[in-house]
Amino acid sequence: MEGLLLPIALAGAFYFILLRPMLSQQKKRKATLADLDIGDEVLTTSGFFATVTDIVTPTSGPMRIHLELTEDVIVEATPDAVVSIIPASEVEDSEDSEDSEDSEEIVDQEPSAQDAKK
Repeated sequence: MEGLLLPIALAGAFYFILLRPMLSQQKKRKATLADLDIGDEVLTTSGFFATVTDIVTPTSGPMRIHLELTEDVIVEATPDAVVSIIPASEVEDSEDSEDSEDSEEIVDQEPSAQDAKK
């Protein structure tokens, strides 16, 4: 009886330490990919922020998504390339901070140009 107890304990530990977290992570990933829509801002496995422009689901072969990295730069990838979907609120916040940084740079540049004229 004692010889059977150790393998059962190891199997239980294996399930709770390795298998269960991995299965929950896969479930979460499938839910994230199911929520993917055109226009979503995503983070890719290679570290690029991109916007989903098209989702192609062929009858045979893997699903494909078209990601726009910048204007006129569109790449085709599988959904496995998507790490996470960036919430719209974070996208708006980053755009607001970029606008304020651009206006600060312009203000900083104007006095230096005037100083050069003097």
